Amino acid sequence: METEQKSPTRDRLGIHLVWEIALFLCAAGLLFALTRSGVGPFSETGWSGFAAALLPLLLGTAGMALSLRVSTVNLAIGPIALFSGWLFVDASASGTVLAIGMALGAAFFLGLTSALLNAWLRIPGWATSIGIGGSLILLSRSEPGVFHLDALGNNIVYLALGATVVFTLGLATIGAFAGIRARLEANRETPDGQWRPHPWLLGSGIIASFLLAGAAGVVFSWSGSNAETATLINPWELSLMALGAALLGGTSVYGRRGGFAGTFLGAVVVLSSMWFLEDRGWFNPLWIPVGAIVFGFVLTRVVEVWNSAEDSDDEVAERAGDIDDLKADATTILPGGNSGEETKPTSMPTSADPVQDNDFAAMANGTGVFDQMPGEETNRR
Repeated sequence: METEQKSPTRDRLGIHLVWEIALFLCAAGLLFALTRSGVGPFSETGWSGFAAALLPLLLGTAGMALSLRVSTVNLAIGPIALFSGWLFVDASASGTVLAIGMALGAAFFLGLTSALLNAWLRIPGWATSIGIGGSLILLSRSEPGVFHLDALGNNIVYLALGATVVFTLGLATIGAFAGIRARLEANRETPDGQWRPHPWLLGSGIIASFLLAGAAGVVFSWSGSNAETATLINPWELSLMALGAALLGGTSVYGRRGGFAGTFLGAVVVLSSMWFLEDRGWFNPLWIPVGAIVFGFVLTRVVEVWNSAEDSDDEVAERAGDIDDLKADATTILPGGNSGEETKPTSMPTSADPVQDNDFAAMANGTGVFDQMPGEETNRR
């Protein structure tokens, strides 16, 4: 009779909920601290400036978290945003729709290329993303053309930020379903060292990650560029901040696991902390995403340990064996012994005992057995 095979992993969302409450309190405290600083939502730029800075970071963080969920980290978030922003500014003379289409179309093509390399050729995500990211930085070294569109209005920024928050919450909610997580389990490295990804799920996640990164570059350039100067995003700074915010939000570096609002709260905490340190001038604000990455590694270990499977008593007993097995291993019953007696071997067998010679010879090859009393079944050890 076949028994139902249990999933090797389990998921407890309580650890994510507790951590996200702590993140919410931390974000609220940082926003309160910014009330007495010269930067942030309570400065001259107001909430519109905060939203314009948070929107591209949240898009990049969502792309990073999505790539982590499918166990293929996208380290090219920043370079993709830079290249897409460059294309958007350069094509702005052709109209808004065409400029956005070229920028996001390039991000889609790059995502499709990366998906083919990751899902079908089994190339690690960090290798393909670094290769693609380095190539995009070289292609974007020249200055783009003059920006011909009006700057992005505040109302559109607020609307886009709200839509992005809803999108990240909805995507995280979908990822919390057991069926989705069971499919994502195939993307994690198995105990035998093999990687058996789900091709379509992995490819879709990678393409969506590239599109979100491209959207981050478009939004950043659109909200900061004007007819005199074109504003392009710093690629490695965005990648560093997005990775730190995603890990700080509770997304596991091993894939599959993540919370609900951790992506949004992590982005708020990273941005607010950097602005607060910039205003105080204590040290380089880029140490904040670096610290978030290090702390995210620790948080990943906590999430993985908290979700480790607990063995039942039957499973432990089955794996450990029975006490009679230990007794049988401690003594060897030799042929010719009396029934019911356990006779310990006193000397090595000789060529006069071909059965015993064959047993020891077979044991050298890892296939031998010890013969039991005549009439009894032979047990393999």
